[in-house]
Amino acid sequence: MSLNDGPAQTGTLLSTIESQRGRAVHTLYKLEQANGACNTFSRVMASLGGILGDDFLQFVARHSDVLDSIAKQGLEYDSKALDEFGLATLQRGYLLSNETVTELPAYMYTRCAVVACIGRGNAMALSLRQANRKAGREKPYINQEEVEDIERAIIPLIAQCATMLFERRSTFATPVLFNSGCRLNANLASCFLVAMTPSHDSVDGVFSTLHKCAIISSVSGGLGISMHDIRAKGTKMDSGQGEATGLLPVMRLFNEMSKNVDQGGGKRRGSCAVYLEPHHPDLITFLEARQTHGQVGANASNKRPPL
Repeated sequence: MSLNDGPAQTGTLLSTIESQRGRAVHTLYKLEQANGACNTFSRVMASLGGILGDDFLQFVARHSDVLDSIAKQGLEYDSKALDEFGLATLQRGYLLSNETVTELPAYMYTRCAVVACIGRGNAMALSLRQANRKAGREKPYINQEEVEDIERAIIPLIAQCATMLFERRSTFATPVLFNSGCRLNANLASCFLVAMTPSHDSVDGVFSTLHKCAIISSVSGGLGISMHDIRAKGTKMDSGQGEATGLLPVMRLFNEMSKNVDQGGGKRRGSCAVYLEPHHPDLITFLEARQTHGQVGANASNKRPPL
């Protein structure tokens, strides 16, 4: 390749990027048109009422004008920042939709900002109730006027948070983007740590932990599981009859669970990391578990094996 090829390749790359961005803008336009009269954030949220929770919808309805204005600013960033692949990823798993409307990326970010700042408002309300209780008020609960003051106070926070998301200066983890404001699955936590202690080193213990982890995965939670206390292969059973099969069969159970119990109802594959201390007798087997060659199903290639 000669030095003269550089500008040509750069020009080709920029042309490809612009072409993808143009297709993304076209897709955004088609989504807006398909939404019809639901052409504002508050109207789209109201149309998604079967998915979203009542408290969230009531807050949006009370502050529809200002939230619509915030979300409208985000539409301008969508057309500049999203390429075809990015928009397709959002459509596949992140944007809420039903038979009538589809959420736009700017509306998703606004929804997340609203939920995050409502959480801040709840913390402010709790602090106010505690202050009222310490002051010896007969009824320490906050009144409607105080509720309205808190809501007015968090509106600028919503605008600030949404702008950071629009400008791609920050983002939330996947469960927040999936579940913010949702009626049935309101989990916003990303990572769950599970310790399989000696009491879990049994048939009942392994499968109760597997069930717990399947529930966590189904609500978009990622898993980190400590398996150091699982007996190594060849260890004598407590009953004195036979030997333990070791770590790998247990890892395969969790491997299959994370492949089949996905996150958010098909939105994303389950995510699971298994942790082990380096002096466990099954260390080498543990490290080789991610190998993709050999007998099908003999390893646990979907697991991440950190020490």
